[in-house]
Amino acid sequence: MTSRGSALHVASRLDDEESVSILVEAGADWRITDDRGRNCLEVCTKEQTAKLIIKKEEHRLKQAENLNQFASLAILRGGLYRTKTVFLQLKQKYFVLDPYQGSLVIYESIEQYPKHPHETIPVEYIKLEGTNLLVDDKRSWHMKKDHHYFEIHCPQKRILAAKNLQIAVRWVEGIKDAVKYQQYLARVGRTSEVVPAEDQVIIDCDDATNRLASNKEVITKVTSSICHTRLTKSISSNASSHHFKQSNASGSSDGHSPVMPNKINLLSVSSKRSDSSREYDITACSSKVNSN
Repeated sequence: MTSRGSALHVASRLDDEESVSILVEAGADWRITDDRGRNCLEVCTKEQTAKLIIKKEEHRLKQAENLNQFASLAILRGGLYRTKTVFLQLKQKYFVLDPYQGSLVIYESIEQYPKHPHETIPVEYIKLEGTNLLVDDKRSWHMKKDHHYFEIHCPQKRILAAKNLQIAVRWVEGIKDAVKYQQYLARVGRTSEVVPAEDQVIIDCDDATNRLASNKEVITKVTSSICHTRLTKSISSNASSHHFKQSNASGSSDGHSPVMPNKINLLSVSSKRSDSSREYDITACSSKVNSN
């Protein structure tokens, strides 16, 4: 920030549309004023440049809002039962769902993890509408009463089960979130991005040990991995307020890791500007500059 204003001020004054687009998408705030009290819209010499600034910011805020729906996105790993097609028997396998990489990996046992996967299913092959918990009227005669079954279609139908209902529900929700996330990336023209390991949220969702727990410091790490802060951080500190709400993640009395709820609602992004009481008319701002 100089006496001439921000970099966006300079680009706006020169009507450099390419630079304006890059700066706004990166999170530059057009409401910041220069030493003469003018914001970036007021220094534009062309109405087209001012309209571009508003259009790019609206697009960026919409993207950030879309990403906020993935606040419960996490890597799930743990033992589940899989129904064998021929004999209808339950056999325990070890599953790892990685929404960041877009894969559901099946291991014969936990001893095989992570070097010897038995099967890898791309998340994009899983049908969202075919991933459901099987309630009483959908259960088959061979299904055990003390197990909770759910199905996925990828593209053939697979029946999985867990004795713990909460774990079964968390897997269903996790798979659905992963599918929606991959669909979102495909819609905006991106491929799966590799999130640094230290930023990834990992939840042990293991029916074999009846354990549902997350990696430590999940409260602070969830924001960077889920929302890909390249977008959420683009809403600058004076352009929005980030509210972090910590769920009941206190450690249990037996010393185990904190038990996570079915939904991790940790991040809400507000698109309201700190000086939202000031309203600007693009045409008026442009006309004012042209008249000067």
